[in-house]
Amino acid sequence: MERKTIAHRKGFTVIEMLVSISIVGIVTALALPSINHVILRHRVKDAAREIASSLHLLRLRAISTNIPTYLDFSVGQGFYTAFVDENDDPNMNPPAETEATQLRFRDALGGIKGRKLPEGVRFGSVTFPENPAGTVNRAGFNPDGMPSSAGAVTLENTLSDSYRVSVVPVTGRVKIWKWDGNTWK
Repeated sequence: MERKTIAHRKGFTVIEMLVSISIVGIVTALALPSINHVILRHRVKDAAREIASSLHLLRLRAISTNIPTYLDFSVGQGFYTAFVDENDDPNMNPPAETEATQLRFRDALGGIKGRKLPEGVRFGSVTFPENPAGTVNRAGFNPDGMPSSAGAVTLENTLSDSYRVSVVPVTGRVKIWKWDGNTWK
């Protein structure tokens, strides 16, 4: 009779498979918190970039159409929207004035198209003072591209990462800052 040795055996035993699956499960469980932190950090940074991009586009829209444009922040709801002030009043008149921005927002709040902040990201503060239209929490650009209200919006995540998007008063320049624990850089 011929005996088969371990060298001739093909495949894995059930125990070997269970040990391998257990090791993969343990490594995955240890890596998940790190992956979640990376995702949260990425979300707050992306949200800041998206707001900065919207502000840039609204500034260009104000210049090209010779009509004031605004980005309106609903702080408590983690939502913002944009509008073109076609009739020169401080009130947003959806859908005409919100659609006129040509920003392709995919979210909606109360029938108004805009952008909801990603999960785990919130407004830390919105410091756009009262502008000539008499509203707060609104960044705006005049037809010459200058800001009607300069200020900043701060975004935070649950890990205490913070980004600030600011509109410079004199130039209307939009800049993104990151909090390093001591200063904005």
